[in-house]
Amino acid sequence: MAIRSNSAIQRRVIGSIGRLIMAMPAAGASILLSKTSYHKTGKLTCKNKRKDYLCDAMMKNFINRPIPLYVFILFIVAVLPVFFLLFPQATPASDLPVNQDMQSSCKVSLQRLGGFTFIKPLVYAEQETESVDYRSVKQDLQNLIDSKKSQGLLRNGAVYFREFSGGQWFGIQEKAPFSPGSLLKVPELIAFYKMKEKEPGLFDKKFLFDKEQVVDRRLHFLSKRLEVGKTYTVRDFLEYMIVHSDNQATMILNALVNRDVFVKVFTDIGLPSPDFNARDYPISAKDYSRFFIELYNGSYLTFKDSEASMTLLSQVVFKEGMIKGIPASVPVCHKFGESGSDAEPHFSESGIVFVENKPYLLTVMLSGHDVQKLPAISAEISDLVYRFVAQP
Repeated sequence: MAIRSNSAIQRRVIGSIGRLIMAMPAAGASILLSKTSYHKTGKLTCKNKRKDYLCDAMMKNFINRPIPLYVFILFIVAVLPVFFLLFPQATPASDLPVNQDMQSSCKVSLQRLGGFTFIKPLVYAEQETESVDYRSVKQDLQNLIDSKKSQGLLRNGAVYFREFSGGQWFGIQEKAPFSPGSLLKVPELIAFYKMKEKEPGLFDKKFLFDKEQVVDRRLHFLSKRLEVGKTYTVRDFLEYMIVHSDNQATMILNALVNRDVFVKVFTDIGLPSPDFNARDYPISAKDYSRFFIELYNGSYLTFKDSEASMTLLSQVVFKEGMIKGIPASVPVCHKFGESGSDAEPHFSESGIVFVENKPYLLTVMLSGHDVQKLPAISAEISDLVYRFVAQP
């Protein structure tokens, strides 16, 4: 049996109703003439003369029985809804309800690379407005930060979260500047991989570490250091800088880095150019997150080098901050940094947590009174976010 489409059925119904309506005047006229003829002659003639008696009886019955009013009304009530269903009135566009969340979520901020003639490579794209889906966990985080402030453990705290599968994000004081400290070792890592693109043998160059240099600030979270008298490659220095956060390795790399390349790592993603004469580079949690976003997207370095950079970041040995709030079975690529003064220390972390089918980025920046107590707050923040994202 053939199946008719909706449009075919609509055309058939419309045609039938149209023919019925068109036929009504003609039928009425025919009946009127027939009634006139019948009254004059007393007999109705049919095409089939052998059935004249039947036609005559039917007409007598039709004429002598007027149509009840309720039948006419029922007919009108039955037919009119069909027309309204088949020919709905159009709603003006100006009268349609507007979903403000949907409207705002369509606005996307794009960051593209310059320096080319005919192309503008996309580094990252981000919705301009926060997602309402994370409203509850954001409120939980705000309550936690307020509680730590009231306890005297925290001066200020910032959080930036981004979920990669859909690009949704939210933030708490995400635009407030903090002192990033060793977080700036990530853009330096990116700069060296960028340098390697033009100098393939760069990472294999060897240098003798003959003496320690004076570091302007004592680190509280240090796992392993370079040994005086040993020879190391640039690759070794990068590993010590990222995995162990060794400032001796960082100072050597600072002397070797191409400053123009290092500056472009910032300016290419829309960040201010760093001042090499300044002791600090204040940056917000949201802005800093761009470095991890571009590594995850593979949009700035080659895919191979982006993967190599993330592999180093997955081997960071510091486990007292955001890592502590995440099960050991879940991979995390992250970096931490400590900075500020003894009176107001800053502790910051940024990383990507690879929850199955829901990878997300989390950047936490804190300032307080005792730097030793700040990683525990970062762990609590991380735990709240992880439990929310990982829930079925």
